[in-house]
Amino acid sequence: MYYVIYVNARNESNAKDMISRYIPDDLYSDCFYPVRLMKKKLRGKWTIVHERLIPGYIFIESDDVKSLYKELRRLPMFLRLLGKEESGEEIDIYPLSDEEVRWLRTLTGNQNKSLDDNRVVGLSQVGFDENDKVIIKSGPLLGMQGQIKKINLHKRNAEVEVDFMNQKTIIHLGIEIIEKSEKEV
Repeated sequence: MYYVIYVNARNESNAKDMISRYIPDDLYSDCFYPVRLMKKKLRGKWTIVHERLIPGYIFIESDDVKSLYKELRRLPMFLRLLGKEESGEEIDIYPLSDEEVRWLRTLTGNQNKSLDDNRVVGLSQVGFDENDKVIIKSGPLLGMQGQIKKINLHKRNAEVEVDFMNQKTIIHLGIEIIEKSEKEV
């Protein structure tokens, strides 16, 4: 089961390092924060940059979440396991839903493990049909057409609506234009 840890934004790498250093390996099988590739225009040239997909969140896979939670509480860094309900001595911690795991796996895929052992969400390639309608040719957006809310060709990104921790969340994913119509994009 996948669980979500909240940390202060920009501390994901430090928190992940601390988890790998101080939490016993038998309490979790995977720990990562997804990174997306985005195209940005820097000094007049399109450059690929790495950005955190969901700043402030780390995903961890565990079969013994209660023991994991006890160990996480011992770390000096501020970490909060999301989906937790406490009632007296009893603690219930809820994993990601099947739908949340599905979109996370669709975007990151297990084969995209790199960049400090995190999941990299690559660029999706887009083209145009004969009516200048945008078509997803390949990449993480393929098969997610119903969740795409907006494609900004000028900024080279797509806004995708996903369910994350029981609420609708917009994430931005990078696109690469592989076919261009006669009009300037």
